[in-house]
Amino acid sequence: MKTLIIHPADASTDFLKPIYAHIPKEDCTLVTGGITKAEVADLIQSHQQIILCGHGSPDGLFAIAQFKNTTYTDFIIDEEMVGLLKQNKKVIAIWCFASDFIKRHQISNTFCSGMFCSEMIEAIMFEPTPVEEFQITESNDCFAKELGLNIYLSVDDIHAKLQSGLYAALADTNAIAKYNMIRLHFLLQ
Repeated sequence: MKTLIIHPADASTDFLKPIYAHIPKEDCTLVTGGITKAEVADLIQSHQQIILCGHGSPDGLFAIAQFKNTTYTDFIIDEEMVGLLKQNKKVIAIWCFASDFIKRHQISNTFCSGMFCSEMIEAIMFEPTPVEEFQITESNDCFAKELGLNIYLSVDDIHAKLQSGLYAALADTNAIAKYNMIRLHFLLQ
């Protein structure tokens, strides 16, 4: 399966790299910035699996000023890309509130995250249980590794694996993993 990875360069989301680390280089195109939104659209058209990682909002994936003619809060993936993402693609969307974007636009065959606490400021804002930095790192690392190991499965099987695997076990003792795990979703139709 030909895979496109859009992961705007940003050290705070480097923990997501294991999601696509096992995909052979000859089968994927990794884009971290440096191209235009129109070029991103062209790449989406020519790939069957689309992995979208980084920071975002219910309105899309932030460009983080890494793409031509964009600022930090401009979107590289937004409603302009919806039609392309709906063209018989498998989509993995991991950014804060990606599920809001996916559900609003009814992008099927998608595994996505809701609000995803990956930094202390997010934990302070969204998780009422006091947490320590190591819990955030532990959650981030476990999530990305387990998703990466299951990236070739169907979106519903990815969801099932995360709900019953190592990340689910971690959620029994880690408040951040518990918070994030119940905000993982898939949309088939």
